[in-house]
Amino acid sequence: MKMKQAVILLLLITSTNFVFAKHASLSGKVLNNEKYDEIHLQDIQFNTIETQKPDENGNFKFETKFTKFDFYLVAFDNENFVVFFPEPGEDSKMTIDLNDLRNPTITNSRHSELYYEYSNKLGVLTGDNERIDLIKTMIDEHSNSPTCIFFIDLLDADTYF
Repeated sequence: MKMKQAVILLLLITSTNFVFAKHASLSGKVLNNEKYDEIHLQDIQFNTIETQKPDENGNFKFETKFTKFDFYLVAFDNENFVVFFPEPGEDSKMTIDLNDLRNPTITNSRHSELYYEYSNKLGVLTGDNERIDLIKTMIDEHSNSPTCIFFIDLLDADTYF
């Protein structure tokens, strides 16, 4: 009898993990789109995971459920894309202006927001020392964010290791 109760308890625990597992989602809108019929969700190696056709107003929603943090691309072709860093539990929204891919509006995706915040700050700085100081500050203040990987690569490893 105890074995039967243990098996039932184990099944309940296992099944509740599936029921309460956190997923991330992405929906959004594309502005100034006169060229693309499809939007591709790709992994960082450019492998397509899902393809969506935006509606007549440019709205889209990817049905893929992101179950872990990872790096993704929302791509229109091989040269026109934005990066996306979902974390389980986030239902993110993204507005992409095809005339300004460097500045998508992203809400409810803390790693994506952090990436674009610092990318945009770096884009206006002209001095190398200013850029290095900003990258070091970003890494110091957000060392737990995997998006730091994209910025660490901009520093000289011998000098800043």
